[in-house]
Formats: sequence, C-alpha cells, structure tokens
Amino acid sequence: MGFDMYLKTGEVPGEAEAMTQARQKYHEALAERDAIKDQSGTWLTDEEMALPEEERNTIGKAHLDEVDRLVKEEGEDFWIARMRAGSAPPTEEYLKRYQAVLAASEEQDTARKSYFRLNIWGMSTCFDIMNELGMLKGGEKGRTMDWPTGERFGLDEDVREFFDEVWYTLDRPDRIADDFARFKALVTSDEHKDGETPDFTDLHISGYLKYRRATDEKLSAHDESIPGIACNKFDSNDGWWVTKEECATALELWEKNDKETRNKILVKHSWWTGWLEFLRNGAAGQGFTVH
Repeated sequence: MGFDMYLKTGEVPGEAEAMTQARQKYHEALAERDAIKDQSGTWLTDEEMALPEEERNTIGKAHLDEVDRLVKEEGEDFWIARMRAGSAPPTEEYLKRYQAVLAASEEQDTARKSYFRLNIWGMSTCFDIMNELGMLKGGEKGRTMDWPTGERFGLDEDVREFFDEVWYTLDRPDRIADDFARFKALVTSDEHKDGETPDFTDLHISGYLKYRRATDEKLSAHDESIPGIACNKFDSNDGWWVTKEECATALELWEKNDKETRNKILVKHSWWTGWLEFLRNGAAGQGFTVH
C-alpha cells in the first residue's frame, strides 16, 4: 500500500541509461550477498525453535525489544537491526554486503526520475511537512465531486469498459485524449479483437475521448488563484493530476521558508531532496499523477 507518482511526460533525459546502470549494479550487489547466504544468521536457533511456543515467544519478544533499542538509540536501519538482534546474528561481511544491496536499491530509486513512491506513512509525513510549510491549499474531496460517466457521452457500459481496457494498456505519457486517429487504430486493431468485443462506431470513440478529457479536468482541477498543490490530490491514489502550475507554485512556497527551516527538513528526511527534484521535473513538464 502506498502512493505511486508518475510524471505525465514520462522519462526525463538520460533516465533510461541511468536506470540500466543502477539495475546492473543492484544485481551485482545481490549476487555478492547471496554468495555467502550461509552467513546470514537466524532469528532463532534450531534449538530454540524446538522449545515450547511460550518460551519461543519470550525469546522473540526480547529480540524485538533489542530491535527497538537499536533503531531508536543507535539509529540503525530496521532490517539491519532485526538481523543483529537475532539469536544467531549474521557475520559482519554479510551485513556489509547486505548494506551494499540497500545502497544499490536506493540508487535505482534515485535514477528513476520520472517516478516517486511514498508508503502510507511517508505520504502522511510529506503531507504534514508541505502543509506546515504552506505548500498545500484546499481542494474538493473526490467523493463529493460530480464525476463524468460514460453514459453522459453516449457510451454503453460494455463499450466503455472495452475502451478502458485498451486505454490502460498505453504507457501513461501516451494516454492522449485528443488523438482520435491513433485511438481508433488501437481499438480496431487485431490485437484487441476477440469474440466478446462490443460493436462501436466513430461516435463512440469520439464520446470516449470526451469522457477521458472530462475526467482529466476533474482530476487536475484546482483553484488557480491560490498557489500550492490542492491537498485532496494526496488524499487518495485515484489518479489525481497535480498540474505543472501546482508544482511550480509549491516550489516557490518552499523557497519562501527561512533557510534554517528548510535545512532541518533536508537533514531529517533524506528523501525530501528527491521529492523536490520530482516537483521540479513536474513543473518543467506537465505535472504528475498520483496512483
């Protein structure tokens, strides 16, 4: 569970090459770690696993208390702390290689400039920070909006569902709702034909693209007279479109905070630098969507 965010314009220049290099480095680190898998340690020893359940639970509880101490008092990564706290900890060499895997994984995330992910707790933290720094503004909750329906645009449910299936096979930057010829070529291609394909006409195709544009208008809506990002767009992962203007004004509001406040955020939250870069890329392109 979490929030997956994608730039509307897709990959940024150089991203594919950087991802290839980062992916190769990650797999190399994995291979080196797994070459000494027998040094990875165990949470409980074989002897402890043979004990009655109550005794096993007591030992496990003591281990968890140690994990908590390592994380809170020594600032240890949770998974590293969990391995260290076990009855048979891994060797230092295994931990070194494990940490190399974590670093390589982080490099992969950093290289993928067109994508940013926050888990539920991460988004909650991000929301609170942006709200405190004045980077958010009010917005209408999705459940109160008057959402477009296929019926309004002359689409039977089976036709709309078929068009939806084709639409979502497209890469996100290719979901362009004003390219009639291209979408017609897609829905009439042999690739998408089967015995259950509904009958449709050019009017249905035109109606569907109008439906997509009307949906995009709802997903991207915000009060343009007020700077910042509409807060409802981080309330759910329903495909909200954070526009380029929202990204740009949110960054301007970030810069208006004093340097000391900004530095505290940058030091406390290592991912914040990447988040700012993602917002900048959104401002330079067509914003991003939230899923």
